Amino acid sequence: MLSLKAKAEVDKAADAKKAAIEADNTLTREEKDAAIKQVDDAAQAAKDAIDAATTNADVATEQGKGETAIAAINPKCRQEDDSQGSH
Repeated sequence: MLSLKAKAEVDKAADAKKAAIEADNTLTREEKDAAIKQVDDAAQAAKDAIDAATTNADVATEQGKGETAIAAINPKCRQEDDSQGSH
């Protein structure tokens, strides 16, 4: 079924993003946890939308939206933000 494959692809994108977040040594544990929660929330929203889709085209659209939302999550280290604000 297409929706199962789409949800698996969303999970794959989420897992890759979470691994990248975990590997980012510039982030604090709190920043990593917050970013991972954002990824989990985006993935769940995408999977819910996939479940609600009524056509294969809608499933594909929602999968794409979910993968885009996950990819857009790019946490920044607080120290970087602080140093930029002081200039």
